[in-house]
Amino acid sequence: MDKNLKGLKPEAVWKHFAEICNIPHPSHEEDAIRAYIVKWAEEKGLEHKIDEAQNVYVYRPATPGMEDRKGIILQAHTDMVPQKNNDKEFDFSTDPIEAYVDGEWVTANGTTLGGMTFKSYMIEMTQNSHNEITFCYYVFECGEGILSFVLLFVTTKNNGP
Repeated sequence: MDKNLKGLKPEAVWKHFAEICNIPHPSHEEDAIRAYIVKWAEEKGLEHKIDEAQNVYVYRPATPGMEDRKGIILQAHTDMVPQKNNDKEFDFSTDPIEAYVDGEWVTANGTTLGGMTFKSYMIEMTQNSHNEITFCYYVFECGEGILSFVLLFVTTKNNGP
């Protein structure tokens, strides 16, 4: 894990965050991040699929005895919007994001973080809920055919402290 991120809690979320920062994934170049998500799903023994549009779906069933609880869908985009400061030399197709802690904020050296915190959180949600969860990592909005009672669509926009 990046030395600047060590010690942040919950550790598992920030571990994935640091790994995702090292995977270039600008728009239209999401193969590596898709592979990371699929590998994680396989390691956890979770059902997953990639549809025609290249959206990744990961399904975690409810904890036994909790099947009557409402299901949850979490979705996040697979790409990151490649934005950098004018004075920053950076290639979003090859360079890792240089994340670091600045006071109470996690930020990046001259670039955006691109929604990586929520992607990391989604990866660790399997530990924190008894509900059935469908994770949708999308290139485009998630497709038809997913049925659930609760849909959480989270995106972040923050212009800094």
